Amino acid sequence: MDTKKVLTQLIRLSYLEAGMIACYKTALKEVENKTIRVQVGNFYQDHLEHYEALRQKATELGGVSLFRKSDLTWNEQIVPVSEDCGMVTTLQTLFINEKIINETYEKALLADMPPEIKAQNQSICDDEQDHVNYLDEILSTKMKFVLLDQIGNGLKR
Repeated sequence: MDTKKVLTQLIRLSYLEAGMIACYKTALKEVENKTIRVQVGNFYQDHLEHYEALRQKATELGGVSLFRKSDLTWNEQIVPVSEDCGMVTTLQTLFINEKIINETYEKALLADMPPEIKAQNQSICDDEQDHVNYLDEILSTKMKFVLLDQIGNGLKR
């Protein structure tokens, strides 16, 4: 197992987590539904924890993450959440990003890594899949209500 490759993978994943942190920070301002906002806040916290766990493992391997907390921003793979874009667009963007990061973790799980890092990445991947599932369910339900509302308004005209 090549320590440099493992370290590179950890730093790459931490960059993705940093991008998700930035997205969720903006998303918290955009989601007006209190129940959904609480869950978005939980996901934000998950990404903070994932970032710190990855950074800690990278440090243990002798590397230093290239990030400082003040530098947290998205990378080129993550779609930024725009301010004032509305709740549905925000949730759609989070969903897309969660799918991207989930796929990245799934690929990372195929790499040769120490068992404790592989276990950590599996746990994070499971969290990411929970995020995808929740957002998919919310968007499916939310979109039904939006469409029904539009149909209802159209019938009143």
